[in-house]
Amino acid sequence: MKKLAIVLCALLALTACNKETSVKSNSNENTAVSQTEQEPSSDKQEESNIGKKVNDPNIGTFTVVNQSGPINEEYSSGPLKLFLKSISVMGFEPTKQAKELFGEDIKSAIFVEMKTSNAEKETNSFYPDQGVLVVNEKEQINADLLSSEELGGEFIGTVEKEGVVVFYSKTPAKEIKSFKLKVDAAHDENLNPLGEDILIDYSYK
Repeated sequence: MKKLAIVLCALLALTACNKETSVKSNSNENTAVSQTEQEPSSDKQEESNIGKKVNDPNIGTFTVVNQSGPINEEYSSGPLKLFLKSISVMGFEPTKQAKELFGEDIKSAIFVEMKTSNAEKETNSFYPDQGVLVVNEKEQINADLLSSEELGGEFIGTVEKEGVVVFYSKTPAKEIKSFKLKVDAAHDENLNPLGEDILIDYSYK
């Protein structure tokens, strides 16, 4: 299933929508409110991915419903960095097998594209691929480790990791307008915290 995340990531990277977005973090080390505005492109370019489908016979069909465009915001928990690249919302029609795995009520999938890195030579741990997402301030969901790429764990020195974290939601894709993403603080080899939790607020405009 991690292969599916890679395929979808490639699809979304082809022509990401350039929409106005709002991102806010309450991390003590990186408290910021930012507005990301991209240069306007043609309507055809902006909507080129909306409605596109990706099918996996073992999981189901994903349909692009909304895209953030490039967010490109960096957040820190001590020496560990999280670079948020984009967020995409997919309609999800699961197969019978997938319903048994994810649940009967799953209607959508949220793909969070990010890059993580360690700024120190020491070995530290950080788990953004085990984050918690709150959808529309109502539904709280955990990242799906089977579908997501490995972006967390031990960082042995100045390691960088990049990929997509996947969340499955019971909220229909067209109704999803906002998110809160929480990532627990990084820690060292002795489990001592190195910084604060990261909390990112995101909404489509």
